[in-house]
Amino acid sequence: MRGKRAGVVLGYLALSLQNLLAFFLTPFMLRMFGEGDFGVYRLGMSVASYFALADLGLSNAVVRYVSEYREKQDKALEARFLALSVTVSAAAGIVLLLFGTVVSRFTPQVFAGSFSAAEIDLLQRLLPLLIANGILNLLLNLTTGVMKAYGEFGLLKVFNIARNVVRALAVVALLLQGYGPVAVVAADVVLSAVILAVGCMYCFRKLRVSIDFRSVSRPYAAQILGYSSVVFVDALAFQLFNSANVIIVGIKISSAAVAVYSLGLLLSSLFFALSVVISDVLMPDVVGQVTRSATNAQLTDYMIKIGRIKLLVLALPVLGFVTLGQSFVSLWVGPEHLEAYIIALIVILPSMLAGISDVGLYVMWAKNKHKVKSVVSLAVAIFNILLSIVLVDHFGIVGAAIGTAAAWILGYVLFNNVYFHRVLGLDMIRFFKEVVRGSWVPVGLATAAAAVLADGAADSWGALVVRIAIVATVYVLVAWKVALNREEKVLVRSLFGMPS
Repeated sequence: MRGKRAGVVLGYLALSLQNLLAFFLTPFMLRMFGEGDFGVYRLGMSVASYFALADLGLSNAVVRYVSEYREKQDKALEARFLALSVTVSAAAGIVLLLFGTVVSRFTPQVFAGSFSAAEIDLLQRLLPLLIANGILNLLLNLTTGVMKAYGEFGLLKVFNIARNVVRALAVVALLLQGYGPVAVVAADVVLSAVILAVGCMYCFRKLRVSIDFRSVSRPYAAQILGYSSVVFVDALAFQLFNSANVIIVGIKISSAAVAVYSLGLLLSSLFFALSVVISDVLMPDVVGQVTRSATNAQLTDYMIKIGRIKLLVLALPVLGFVTLGQSFVSLWVGPEHLEAYIIALIVILPSMLAGISDVGLYVMWAKNKHKVKSVVSLAVAIFNILLSIVLVDHFGIVGAAIGTAAAWILGYVLFNNVYFHRVLGLDMIRFFKEVVRGSWVPVGLATAAAAVLADGAADSWGALVVRIAIVATVYVLVAWKVALNREEKVLVRSLFGMPS
């Protein structure tokens, strides 16, 4: 529990820092780059996000299998598995290099109708650096997975905090010296290399991890790659949900439209990260429960406990953004970018619904019952692309967000929960009944307070902060007194290191 507590507390500290840095850096970069170059930079980052798929789901497999081998105390299988992971990652790096070269070659033809010649040139200069960073991150994902499986959540968050702070300082220094997007991405490459070196040293020297290339058999490799390939399909689907529309907007509209749309997605991603912080530290625990043959009723009870905490954690920032978000965006990046609020709002709401029950995904992976779900998710992601292409022509960037939200509800809310119920045997009807029980009281009262306070836009940061503080205070006090039962209060105290 101590490792999980450190992981959650430091996770939210890291997330708060990440949000704070994004709060200051985003408008600064927008101003220093200019809207056009900022849009190209964000498009490049969206393209690079697909490079992460080259690990073929191994980052997830590392957590799943190393957790299992630790539970069984089988160091030989662990060493064999890690040897296979390193081999596959090296091969994936070569494929990524070839793929990135092809993408760079055809960039002028793809964006000729929406980007200027200078913007296309900038994108082509960014791509080689983004490819290098992607290859480094393939190996970095392996070290991160090992540390998660060993319960080193606190240290991982410390690494994350250090990385964010150093990156922010480097970005500010570079931009003040007159450098642009290319220098920023180059700094990311250097930082990834340093973090990778530190992670490798920790895994080998402190955790005593070993790698055995001599005993990797074909049947064993087929088993592991069978698992990871299905995770890869699911990751591809998730990536299409999150990044495909940025590319569609870039191709069909302009770099300026990409800038505004990316601001909306950035805001929505910060809310999604709130959910991941809790779920991320729980996967080894879920794998352990499945390995110990926990019943479906016990797994459902576990999901309910976590789901209620997640709902109460997510509801506050979401309802605050719904009611006070327009003032925030206007003060943050200027009223001319207010459409980013609409984009974020459309995407945030369905992602919150999916986040409440996403612990079921870890049960699914632990039980190796994720193949059908991954294929369906990919099909829904393709539906998102097709729908967004049509809607962008009629509604611009708002149409792209509507396409993503519709597909998200279909694939990550409706299908996921039906799959958890029918295939995994989890009682999702009882889950949702228990999760919402008592939660409507703090949500309702805080929403009412926010609605009253939102009557008229906040014209200064001071006024906005006061309104946010009032809403948060009402919500937290009522949630603690009314929504949480005694057992849940104990869980919250243990997770966040609060005194009993």
